[in-house]
Amino acid sequence: LIIESSSSTIIDGNTISGNEGGIWSFDSNGNNISYNVITVNTGDGIYVWDSDTNYISYNTLSSNTGRGIYLYNCYWNYLTSNTAINNNYGIVVEYSRNNTIINNNFNSNVWYGIYLYSSINNTIGNNNALSNYYGIGLSFSNENHIVNNTANYCDMVGIYLLESNNNFLISNIISNNDYDGMYLYNCSNNIITNNIAMYNKGSGIQL
Repeated sequence: LIIESSSSTIIDGNTISGNEGGIWSFDSNGNNISYNVITVNTGDGIYVWDSDTNYISYNTLSSNTGRGIYLYNCYWNYLTSNTAINNNYGIVVEYSRNNTIINNNFNSNVWYGIYLYSSINNTIGNNNALSNYYGIGLSFSNENHIVNNTANYCDMVGIYLLESNNNFLISNIISNNDYDGMYLYNCSNNIITNNIAMYNKGSGIQL
């Protein structure tokens, strides 16, 4: 299912399975993608490119060989109450700003539950990122708010930052990971406060 240069479209209640990809949005703004079941596709579940102010909620994305949800060069999108399990990644956000990603479940994915690359001023809040290889990862991403998330039972690190600066990491639970709870590499000016890091096999917080 492809929407291109479209607005005010409602995509609701569909089952999409066994395709190259699930829902693809190109240069499309102000759409609502909700209550879809997107499984066993060979690409991404929901692929959003150059698209802004979309509302993406209550979708189930499972066993897709790409990413459950992928945002590329997207602004001001709101994602809530989605479940992405057993995909290659739960959600990937690249070159994107000012998106809100709250109250989602990104569990049991092959690599990251939540991954931001070169993205600025996004809010990642109240999400579960459980039993992934990494729970939450930021690379070259600045000024993001990572708040009230749970990143437990990961094969490596619960929350991992690489060359990412001026982020806020507040009130996250990072426990029972096989390496460190939180690991920052070559980062500066991040604020880390009120997090709970327990029962990780490495450090609770490694700088």
